[in-house]
Amino acid sequence: MKIIVMGEKNTDSPQARISVEKAIEKSGWREEIVELVTTKSMGIGYAARTWAEENNISIKLFYSHWDRNLCRAMNDRNREMGGYADKLIAIYPLPRDPTIHDMICVMERLGKPVSLYEIDLE
Repeated sequence: MKIIVMGEKNTDSPQARISVEKAIEKSGWREEIVELVTTKSMGIGYAARTWAEENNISIKLFYSHWDRNLCRAMNDRNREMGGYADKLIAIYPLPRDPTIHDMICVMERLGKPVSLYEIDLE
């Protein structure tokens, strides 16, 4: 399965890595992941890419089209990712980042499974 791992960009590396591993474990989808779908962002995105590389899982990156306005670029990218992937693992702090919230809504509208993993940034 093609699974999106997406989350907070401002999470430091050790915490991000631990959060990615715990979120994947909590989802119960670890054995199903044949392709990790993510963005080029830092934080959770970077940790997810590192995890995939270490586990010999292929990576599909999606980019925002910055020639559009910021909000539209991220929403368009989320819709592209949602159409491509089978499931979403969202790693987020409360309150949710608007980009992560949008990705969750995209997947729910498409009827695709979502696993939520809350992190504490304090």
